[in-house]
Amino acid sequence: MMNNVRDNLVTDVNICITSGSFGESIEMKGSDIDVMHVLKEIKVYETMSSVVKENDKTYFSMNMEETKPGFTSLLLEYTHAVDVLPMCTDVRGRIFLSNVKFKKRFEQPRLNVDHGPCLSDHDSLYDYCFCLHSESWITSANQWIIRPNNSWPSPEITLFEPSPNLDIPLLPFICSFQQLANSNFLLMLKQNFFLMGNTRKGYVRAVHNLLNLQSTRIQYIYLYFMSALSENMPKAIPQIKRDGNKYFYKQYNTYLSYLLQNTHQDCVSEWLILAALFYKTQQYNKVLYLTLYSLSKCTSEKLCQGKDLTDIQIELLSLKTIQKKGKINLLKLLKVQSCAFGRTFLIPTELQMNVPIGELKFFPILPAVVSAHFLRVLCHYHLNNLKQCRKSVSALGLTIAEEYFIPKLKSEKSDSYDCLGVALQLIGETENAKQAFVRSIELKPEQVFNLSYKRLYEIVKGVGRVLVLKKPNFQYMFED
Repeated sequence: MMNNVRDNLVTDVNICITSGSFGESIEMKGSDIDVMHVLKEIKVYETMSSVVKENDKTYFSMNMEETKPGFTSLLLEYTHAVDVLPMCTDVRGRIFLSNVKFKKRFEQPRLNVDHGPCLSDHDSLYDYCFCLHSESWITSANQWIIRPNNSWPSPEITLFEPSPNLDIPLLPFICSFQQLANSNFLLMLKQNFFLMGNTRKGYVRAVHNLLNLQSTRIQYIYLYFMSALSENMPKAIPQIKRDGNKYFYKQYNTYLSYLLQNTHQDCVSEWLILAALFYKTQQYNKVLYLTLYSLSKCTSEKLCQGKDLTDIQIELLSLKTIQKKGKINLLKLLKVQSCAFGRTFLIPTELQMNVPIGELKFFPILPAVVSAHFLRVLCHYHLNNLKQCRKSVSALGLTIAEEYFIPKLKSEKSDSYDCLGVALQLIGETENAKQAFVRSIELKPEQVFNLSYKRLYEIVKGVGRVLVLKKPNFQYMFED
């Protein structure tokens, strides 16, 4: 149900379908998320003899000559769209759709890894397949229309519910909640909106469905997702170019209203996004208060993405009073999510390296505890609290070394080391900062997505010698 609600919110241009094991609510370790985007503006038919054309649509017909069984070529029959012909190729005077050019059409900086018919991200977390849909059965598949649908799977298979941790016999509630907590459905929603640019429309659809649906359960899911979309709404607001306090005040209040809505999504990360807004407006004492509050919530019973349940968490989830709260409420109370800053002015200036926000090729996503300690470093630095600044840098280094509330994603670990390097530079620890940047580069070697390359170059460019990157056994902690 949560997959269906999310798919309904993502876009109204394409039909979004979460497929594969994740779409069937089975999320196994190491498996990616398969998402199909069916293009509404392109129609495919076996034959065009009885088709009534619409002027704003593109039409292809199936040509099965010289193709292997199960495959077809798509012959262009009609189009007015200017972006269709670049996806096609001329074969002996006839225009066919090229699968290579078609896939190339949807490549983006964070979505450019070829994976069969799909495009994947650099973390191999998502597989996006852009598809065309034939609304009618082809002649050779007519027998499938009347096939029995109860031959497979058998009842024994459908009733089997495996535990995510086979060493511990978990209650069904704990098992399903762990799958939900470790799933990437919420991160996937945000990623889809980053890629498709439909945040505003999705937010409006969520509000519309929330007001018109009669099912309380579905309304509650829409409310949860609407809170998640509130985080993206500031990223969809055009930046005000005019000078003056009036326009800045209006933009600040707009950001603040959406980010306050977003605090209903979880207990930690969204307060840190709000703290980032206060940091950009130089309200440092508010930032210190919010980060301290957020760190106080990162306790042993909280859940982190991709981590197995501990004995304390299993004991807590076994309580009937906890189970009665429902899974959505428990996600808000127990799950600690990473902070996705997006391409907005919420990104701390120290992380931008003078790169304009619109030209950034990546979306900073930092673990919550890392974000909290890093913001505290910046605030103490600007308030000239040098002793507290050093202690915060020490806490940041220890958090990264022990991977405390850090998901098992190389990109987030890389960004964490990048933050540590920036923090070390602020207090004059240049050599240790170099080690942190090198570690960040090892974890995320794509130069276009990692500003650690540029930071490292700025450190060594005046030295006059070649820098050789070696794998350090890096762990940094200040002595009191």
